[in-house]
Amino acid sequence: MEVFSREETTMDANGTTSSDEHPAPLALVRRALVVDGDAEHRILTKITLRMLSIDADVVPNGVEALTALMSGHYDLVLVDMALSDMRGPDLIRTLRANPRNRRIRVVAHSCYVLPGDVQRSFDAGCDAFIERPYSPRTLERAIAALFT
Repeated sequence: MEVFSREETTMDANGTTSSDEHPAPLALVRRALVVDGDAEHRILTKITLRMLSIDADVVPNGVEALTALMSGHYDLVLVDMALSDMRGPDLIRTLRANPRNRRIRVVAHSCYVLPGDVQRSFDAGCDAFIERPYSPRTLERAIAALFT
């Protein structure tokens, strides 16, 4: 499994990155929004983020994500590319279209990665892409790399 980012950093299943040995402090990440259609994955991700001292709100679809983004401030958004009500890239484009959200870091993730999916996610405006399933350590390193 690899994590892809705009900086061309790759990460293997053991959480080893090609660009840095130590994760950046996660203190810059105060609040995250988890957008995932899978209830179990939402819970696991929220627990993982809590272990990293990141408060997280969770929503099951794109419409609820856009509502949450209008009413709250987030440093990070984790977006499932296979939502029930809209495509992940469409959600990311809509998020990025609002100047208020331009500083938010976006991590896209999916277990159904077809040729071109990663590039489409970056074209939409995500900052990193993680193939599922991933470990808590992989998520931690991916987030840390975005806030270096």
